[in-house]
Amino acid sequence: MRSVMRLLSSRSYRRRCTDFIGFACQSSKVAQVADVIAGVARKNKGSIGTAIVRVFGMTAASTGLSERILRMNGLPYQVIHVSGKDHAGYYPGATDVTLKLLFEPTSGKIYGAQGVGKKRR
Repeated sequence: MRSVMRLLSSRSYRRRCTDFIGFACQSSKVAQVADVIAGVARKNKGSIGTAIVRVFGMTAASTGLSERILRMNGLPYQVIHVSGKDHAGYYPGATDVTLKLLFEPTSGKIYGAQGVGKKRR
């Protein structure tokens, strides 16, 4: 069975601002049915929204709120960019990875993060 992605408007779990997040419809439905069968009462608090994609040997990932969404919702934020290796440099096969962290300037609460890198097999 294939999980079909669809784009839905969702409330962000952390900041309660609207974002568009792709949901795996079948997986979401199965999880909801499992909760009902198990008698677990759950309230949907929103979504964090995590995505990972691999294209032409590069891997990119994103979680939480993006810089675009923070700007659209007028939230104060700061950005840190970090570049390094995906594991200790003295161990063979280390590749470059670049990370971007978005956070609230006064409290330091993390809004979201993105990363991109190449991993050799």
